[in-house]
Amino acid sequence: MKLVTFQVIGAPVGRSGVQVGDEVIDLSLAWAAILELRSGAFDPRQAEADVPADLLGFLRRGESAL
Repeated sequence: MKLVTFQVIGAPVGRSGVQVGDEVIDLSLAWAAILELRSGAFDPRQAEADVPADLLGFLRRGESAL
């Protein structure tokens, strides 16, 4: 597993993710899915506040983003 930045077509900035084998998992969207399972509400804005979508923001958050 390693941290990566990837680009989504049409998005202005790269997103943070982890590469597991051949797959890339979007960290912020994965957190949004976990929050949805816990609360029943999908809220990507809250997820991005917790786990920034850009890699620099994610790294700046430090351990709290993990």
